[in-house]
Amino acid sequence: MTIEVRPVGVTCQLRCKYCYEEPLRTAAPIHVYDREAVLASIEKLDSAFSLFGGEPLILNLKDLEELLSIAYTRWGHSGLQTNGTLITEAHIDLFRKYNTHTGISLDGPGVLNRSRWIHDEATTDKHTDRTHWSIKRLCEEAKTTPHLLPSLIVTMHAGNAGSDVFPQLVEWFKQLDAMGIQSVNLHVMELDAKADELYLSQDELSDRLIDLWNLQDSLTQLRFTKFQEVLKLLQADDANVVCTWHSCDPLNTVAVHGIENDGSPSHCSRTNKDGINWMPAEGSGKNSEFIGHKGNVYHERQLALYVTPQEYGGCQGCEYWLLCKGQCPGEGEQQDWRMRSHYCLTYKKLFAEAAKRLRAMGIQPISDWSYMPDIERRMYEMWAEGQSPEFGKLATEYKDFISKGMTKVRGGWHGDHSDAAKTK
Repeated sequence: MTIEVRPVGVTCQLRCKYCYEEPLRTAAPIHVYDREAVLASIEKLDSAFSLFGGEPLILNLKDLEELLSIAYTRWGHSGLQTNGTLITEAHIDLFRKYNTHTGISLDGPGVLNRSRWIHDEATTDKHTDRTHWSIKRLCEEAKTTPHLLPSLIVTMHAGNAGSDVFPQLVEWFKQLDAMGIQSVNLHVMELDAKADELYLSQDELSDRLIDLWNLQDSLTQLRFTKFQEVLKLLQADDANVVCTWHSCDPLNTVAVHGIENDGSPSHCSRTNKDGINWMPAEGSGKNSEFIGHKGNVYHERQLALYVTPQEYGGCQGCEYWLLCKGQCPGEGEQQDWRMRSHYCLTYKKLFAEAAKRLRAMGIQPISDWSYMPDIERRMYEMWAEGQSPEFGKLATEYKDFISKGMTKVRGGWHGDHSDAAKTK
């Protein structure tokens, strides 16, 4: 579970054309930091948090240091996601002092980053240069203070991955690799962005992603987390992947809880399309509680996707269903969180590429397991029963018992040998 503290809400000095937080920002452009309320909510936490936004570095240095100090005192570390335009030497001193890891969001150098807009082209380019200065300085400092090495988030779109500019993106990643950057998380655009000119077709997007996967093979240390995660999922490891691979809906973002600028609880803003921080009500289902707010966890989206044919926006019969789970509801087909991701074809191609690579290494991807349908049915049963099963644990359990000649039946294991349950 990731805890995001958003001291200035979604307030941001940039106006990225594809920002998924725009509905919240339209409802209230400025969110004022309520120090006492936020600190009171943080006091209720039992795990570490990261600072998020909007742009958290809009917060003044005194209040920022207080939050980083609290995280460091209680958990020994902190995190912060930023667009990097406001980082100064004073900020870097704080990051060093409080063991703060920074994630920086940008889409490339120069024109490749103009989707992250501010006022006009000249001002946008100036801020892009400032972000690159921040990356360079943090990389320099990381040579003696390793935790200062930043990770990056790069959103793929026509502005940086179209055929005319993609070679520049490739060269930039090579430069980042030489600077020492090790982790880049590649994002896709959500469908509610008011930037139709930036959308790539699924075929072009998947081709560019696989091009970057091939590029990674030649890089010294830079790794794209999306490819690493697809490989993990195909080996039944869903414990060490980001939130978009987990079972979420707007009221149940199981991987992310947030504390807003007024101290109130929230869920992941990627799923918020109404400009309101909806929270789940109490009722039947698995009980949940976060900083005093009581609710319940449901799995309606997963239950619906499992039984809905693919031609109607579901995932029925998809060999990668339990790995993908329909992906993030924030990118649901037709802007409907109940449907699978609009980028279904792209993810299928990534899984197929990963399965091919694993087979080449002599590793059997779980999509080849003949008893995957049994695991899928059991996951469905457990979701229907109000449980929140972990796919990786269940898959490992199945493989272990089947290797002993046992088969799974509802509610337990059956000891009779079943040839049909063997792996291929």
